[in-house]
Amino acid sequence: MDDDFDLPDEGTEGRSASFVSDLFGGAKRQAPSAATGSNRSALDDILAGAPRRRQPVVTFQDEKEEAATEAAAAVPSRAPSASLLDSLFSSSASGGEQRRKAATVAGGGRANAPSPTPPATRQSSQTAAGNNRVLAQQSPVAAGTVPPPDAAPSSASVSLLQAETDQLRREVSNLRFEHSEDQKTIGELRRRLDAALEDHQRTTERLTEKHKTDISELERKHERALEEAKREGDKGAQILSNIREQEGSFANLATRVDALNLILGQLRESVQSVGGRGEAMEANLSTFTTDLRTTLDAQHSDQWKRLETDRQQSEKKKYEN
Repeated sequence: MDDDFDLPDEGTEGRSASFVSDLFGGAKRQAPSAATGSNRSALDDILAGAPRRRQPVVTFQDEKEEAATEAAAAVPSRAPSASLLDSLFSSSASGGEQRRKAATVAGGGRANAPSPTPPATRQSSQTAAGNNRVLAQQSPVAAGTVPPPDAAPSSASVSLLQAETDQLRREVSNLRFEHSEDQKTIGELRRRLDAALEDHQRTTERLTEKHKTDISELERKHERALEEAKREGDKGAQILSNIREQEGSFANLATRVDALNLILGQLRESVQSVGGRGEAMEANLSTFTTDLRTTLDAQHSDQWKRLETDRQQSEKKKYEN
């Protein structure tokens, strides 16, 4: 068991008594009868304050290396950080080689150790070693889960760390796979989005061009309709002007007819006053009057026919529009 933890033999226990006493505080300086309660409280303090991380392996070597080991033990332990995962992934392959190197160094320290120490120093070292064994026997579960600072990790803790490492590796592998799948999905969605945007842009441009063409055609039709309406309005105004002119002509013609009737009346009176000589003249006047009336009626009828024709054409064009 001492070889597993790289502990020195009895010849070198006297030189490490002060280091063990410094690690366990005043609990090592008390009598063996009162060591049980104090050792348990010291162990509880160690378990409560120790972080869940791998503690350094303690090896007892010569006086020059003991000072460096004591200085390293005096440094307070830090809380586990993100570097623990890196150390687990990077140092799992070289852990056995490091332990073999530590065992080799410890063996060299034993070979170069000086002569045995006096009996008093050896007895104090044996007392400290006995107290360590009592602590290990009193709390085997705690010693299995959280090893003391001066002991190498047991097989159970190594298996636990290896299982945790494998679990973390599997989780990291799953996370990497999920990340890769997510990146593929994101890339596919981006390609679909780009294609949809391009299609939407092409559709928008096509609809815009179509709407521009339709609007231009409607504007041209509207302009043509306005021009046609303007021409029809001008034609209607011209027809109304013609009707008014013809009405004026009819009024003049009626005035002339009245004047002719007056003249005829006067002539008739003159003929009657003349007597028989006027019978031939009266016949001529009657013939002239009849011809005049026929001519006036024909002109009047032609004018009304032209007005009716113009009115019908105007109404027909309005209905067609």
